[in-house]
Amino acid sequence: MKTLANCLWKKGGFTLIEVLVATIIFLFCVLALSALFLNSYKAISVAGCRSAAVQAVQQEMERAIADPVYEGEEVEREAEYELLIFGRTISGTLITVEKKYNEAPLRKVTFVTFIPEE
Repeated sequence: MKTLANCLWKKGGFTLIEVLVATIIFLFCVLALSALFLNSYKAISVAGCRSAAVQAVQQEMERAIADPVYEGEEVEREAEYELLIFGRTISGTLITVEKKYNEAPLRKVTFVTFIPEE
């Protein structure tokens, strides 16, 4: 025969095995999320480095476009460059700005533009 105290005791808590299984599942979830956060942090760091490098090269390119006699270390000009577009030859200046980096994940950034003669 069941007593009231016996029924309350069985419904009142969790066994040690249930607590251990729940703890292990929780730890797996936490470890998976922490790995996700670490990878996200690394991706954000890489994107920041790339953004800074692209901005530096873009500023150098803008200086080279604004000043026709500007010659920086990374700037290369080809003055009498001819470009063939739809069977038509267009003359102008080809400007290439290339900056090399020694750090991974970025080895070099290159911007190229063509300024046609008027």
